[in-house]
Parts: sequence; C-alpha cells; structure tokens
Amino acid sequence: MILSATYSDCDLNPRAPILYRGEMAECFKHISQDGFRGVEIHTENILKFDVSEVKKLLKLHGLKLTSVGTGLLRQRYGLSLTSDDEMCRKEAVKKLKEYIDFAACFDNAVVIIGLLRGKMSEIAEKDYYWKRLSENLIESGKYSEGKHVRLGLEMINRYEADTLNNVEEGIAYLKDLGLTSIGIHLDSYHMNIEETDIKKAIKTSSEALIHFHFADNDRYYPGHGHLDFEGILKVLKKISYSGAIAVEAMPQPDSRIAGKGCVDFLKNIKVAEYGT
Repeated sequence: MILSATYSDCDLNPRAPILYRGEMAECFKHISQDGFRGVEIHTENILKFDVSEVKKLLKLHGLKLTSVGTGLLRQRYGLSLTSDDEMCRKEAVKKLKEYIDFAACFDNAVVIIGLLRGKMSEIAEKDYYWKRLSENLIESGKYSEGKHVRLGLEMINRYEADTLNNVEEGIAYLKDLGLTSIGIHLDSYHMNIEETDIKKAIKTSSEALIHFHFADNDRYYPGHGHLDFEGILKVLKKISYSGAIAVEAMPQPDSRIAGKGCVDFLKNIKVAEYGT
C-alpha cells in the first residue's frame, strides 16, 4: 500500500476535503516532506497540466501519481454522465476520456468516478438514469481498457449521492456491467455513514477494490475522530490490498498540520507499510 495525499490547483472552499492546494511544485515538496509517497490530483481541467512537468516534479520529490479525481467537473461545470441534456452527457464522457489519457501516462493511476455520475433525482424519467450511466460507463470503461487505465467507481453516502451508496450496491452493479476496467473505490468517511460493518464491507469488496480514500468520521484527517483505522488497515492487509490509500480530508487547521498528523497517526498504528 502507498499513502497518497489529495492535491488541487483550484481555489476551493476551505472545508472541501482536499489536503493540499496551490502551486504544484510547492505542494508536491510539502507532500513529500510531510511523509506521503503518492499524490492524487483533483482539478477541473486536466489538460492544463503538462505531463512531462508533472513527472519531473514527482521524480524530484520521490512521489507517485496514484489517482485523479473528476468531481470538480461536476461541481464547477455541472457535468453528469446521466443528465437529461444529451450535450452535457457527451461533454462529461469527453472530459472523462481526457482524464483517462492523462492517467495513462503514469503507472497504475486510477481515475475516480464519483459525483460525475450525477443524481437520479435530477432525471425527469428515473428509468433513464441506469441506462445512461451504464452506456457511458461502458464506453468510458472500454476506452480506459485500451489505455490500460482502471476506473474507480466511488461509493458515496446518501447525502451526496442517491445511488451506489454502499459496497453491496456497488458490487451488484459492477457485476451486471461486466467490465474488468472498472473497480470499486471506497472511502472511510462515506462507509461510516452507509455500512453497518466497515471491515466486513471491505472484505466483501476485496476482489473489486482498486482505490481507497481515508478520512475520519468528521472528515478531518485520520486520527482526529474515532474511526477504527487500525482495524481497517488490518483488513486491507488481510485481503492483500495493493492499491493506494489517498487521504481525502479537510485541511484543518491547515494542510501541513493535517498532513503530518495523518502520517504520524497511521505510522504509529504499525500495521501497514507505506511505500511503493
């Protein structure tokens, strides 16, 4: 397992769950200094990043790109894979493919699909939701397969998403979808709301699990609240999870304190080894 930090170049709400924000070179330096070995990028336009420059900075600071988030496409532009607006759906798929192209330049970088799938409550005829979602995920999944990139379908709590809230729903849906290029992406914060037994849910997802977000029950950094991260890490080790753990938590009281606090807490548990 590799411990990764969330990063964005965008101007975000102070309580948005992204640890490091600002100029990439400075943030990558801080991420490395604070003890992380990976980076997860969140942006509203992946094309503005020069791949060679990103690779240069990653190498300079001994980091690996573990994942790329697409949620800002939804939050900034309202894009959705299931929208009633056909042009909106097409633009969402187009942008998603751009993120896949970017991830393809890095080894084993996962592209996250969470909020980008849209909400069923926004659809005039609810039956169209699953049809559109499946059609666009199949198109994107086949595209990502050709690029040797995996997509992580995130299970999100009921207050932020009205479908695919828990592991049971995610496993059933992916089984019907039938694409090996799309796997399950879990988040401890969302699981705390939706799962009756977090450790059991992780075991259930073991064959499909490709990415994991860590945040405590209050969405601060791990160790700030009361989630059993020792138990979670033991289960991940038991199922031989080899993907990344990206910390998607609020940068409170600030990025450096939260980042260092998280790394120190997880290292003190002495369950998982953090590295490549």
